[in-house]
Amino acid sequence: MDTDTNTAIVVRVEGELRELVPRFLANCARDVEILARAAAQSDLDTARKIGHSLKGVGGGYGFDEITRLGASIETAAKAGDAGAAHAAVEELRSYLKAVYVEYV
Repeated sequence: MDTDTNTAIVVRVEGELRELVPRFLANCARDVEILARAAAQSDLDTARKIGHSLKGVGGGYGFDEITRLGASIETAAKAGDAGAAHAAVEELRSYLKAVYVEYV
C-alpha cells in the first residue's frame, strides 16, 4: 500500500499475522471496488453481504475501523440507503489508503 507516513493511520497488529495482513488488505481494497459498483447500481444485497463480511473479519486482524465501516455498509444496505452505503464505502477507501501497519 502506498501510504504517506505523515498522514498514516497506524494500526498495531500481532506479528504472527504478518504473512496474512497484506493479502487481507488487498482483499479489502478489491471489496471496495465491488462495493462502489454495487452502491452505484443500488445493488444493496451485494453491499449488505460484503459489509457483513467486513464487519465480521476486520477486528480479527486488528482493524476495528474495518469492522465499524463494514457494519455501517451493512446497516445502510439493509435500510435501502444506497447513498449512505456509498459514503461508508468511500470512507473505507480513504481508510485503506491511509492505514499503515506496525507489527508488534
